[in-house]
Amino acid sequence: MKSKIKIAIGALLSAWIITALAPVCGAKPGDNIMLGAKLHESTGYINDEERDIFLFDGDYDTKWCATIDDVKYDSKTLKNLASDGFIHILSVDFGEEKYFDSYRLYLASTGARDFGVVAYNACAWKIQISSDGEIWKDVSRVTECYEEEVVTVNLGVRKARYLRILVDQPEQTAGTTLRLYELEVYECEPGELAGGIVRTNGSNVELKKSDDTGSDADIAEAAAESEDIELGYVPSEAVEYKGYELGAGGVVAMVALAIVAIAIAAIASRRAAKEQLY
Repeated sequence: MKSKIKIAIGALLSAWIITALAPVCGAKPGDNIMLGAKLHESTGYINDEERDIFLFDGDYDTKWCATIDDVKYDSKTLKNLASDGFIHILSVDFGEEKYFDSYRLYLASTGARDFGVVAYNACAWKIQISSDGEIWKDVSRVTECYEEEVVTVNLGVRKARYLRILVDQPEQTAGTTLRLYELEVYECEPGELAGGIVRTNGSNVELKKSDDTGSDADIAEAAAESEDIELGYVPSEAVEYKGYELGAGGVVAMVALAIVAIAIAAIASRRAAKEQLY
């Protein structure tokens, strides 16, 4: 009788572990997937205190900084992009294809290291995505961004493994020094993929309609800033979702937990069998 109780307790414990950890292993829509990304390629940085990887470390007090003297176009791809006028370039690898629908970029004046100097803010950049790291597609083009310090761009649903930012105007003046504090990319639920490129001069996000969000005319004007996709919804990071989307890492973790559960049950069964012999 005691042996059966032990087996039951072991099975229940295993089931509880799997249930408790399943959400942790999965990818929750609305999460910033840049936090799990790895640096793929970069044109360089000024020093170890202002490295390129600080652009996606989740710390709003660290920054990626590089002068024109720091840039290195080591690959043919970077050289071609430089010839198109892009000075500072950084790409990341999510490890697998992910769905996302928006990004947020924190410019220089948001960080303590730059003392709120608006003139240091980048005012023109491009975001591209890729499934293989070779063929890239434009999804966002921001130009003449002079009014905002934190820019949030609604892209529509996109799917990619790689993402990169290309900056051609790193300062509001004619300066060429880049100062960016954080780039966040927000995961979303799988859905119909948007096409084309979103063109704006800053944030294009429509807030939830309330007494202080503006008139219908204001909303229509904001939506008109995008040339190729229809706007009109809040990015995933502001939406309440139900459930989780498991990525490859989540699947592997679930399999591992299942193996642990089976092992626990087997050990309990063997112990019960030995006890019955005595």
